Amino acid sequence: MDGLGDHIGNWGDTIPVTRRMRTAPLWGLRFRTLFLHDGRTNSLTTAITEHAGQGAAAAAAFNSLSSTSKSNLIAFLQSL
Repeated sequence: MDGLGDHIGNWGDTIPVTRRMRTAPLWGLRFRTLFLHDGRTNSLTTAITEHAGQGAAAAAAFNSLSSTSKSNLIAFLQSL
């Protein structure tokens, strides 16, 4: 996972601090075409399910939803 992270921080921060992930705000999500910190997917569903580490619980919760609930959540996100 050495390549992950935003490499943002303040002067003097340790490398682990600069490798933290920064979640983009959801406001304006409907205008974006690429998702995840590195833009590797154009699918909101993939962006949610690809989360690991601290985001694994959110991915698992999404995966446990019914198809209708998943569709409703994606529709809501696309309205932001």
